[in-house]
Parts: sequence; structure tokens; C-alpha cells
Amino acid sequence: MWNLLATLFGPFYYLALGMWRKALVLVAVEFGVIAAFFLLEVVTSTALLQAVWGMLFFGSIFLFGICANYSY
Repeated sequence: MWNLLATLFGPFYYLALGMWRKALVLVAVEFGVIAAFFLLEVVTSTALLQAVWGMLFFGSIFLFGICANYSY
């Protein structure tokens, strides 16, 4: 199941519901994945396609929407 409000507002939706720990964990997961791809790009000296960065961006947004109904 997917939650539209959680997708639109992300960690603020979790904070409004009192799930601040889960919001912090999901933000940490997002930053970790993005940092890993950034380091991969730096170490290999290649530019990742813009589509890959777009998928990471939208994937991190939809992570909140997908996990919201299971978390609450």
C-alpha cells in the first residue's frame, strides 16, 4: 500500500504522527544510499547518468510513502 501524504511530506508526516525515530532512520537510509552512489561516482571517475540520480531522488521520496502504512 502507498500513502500519498507521506510521499508528499516525507519525514514531516512521520513527525506529525509521532514516529520521529522512523523518520530519522529513513532519512539516514536515504543519505547513506545517495552517499554510496556519490562515492561510486567519485572513485570510478565516471559521471552517472542523470536518470540514475533521478531514480535515486524519486526512490527516496517514495520510500516514505511505501513505508508509512506499515509503520503506523
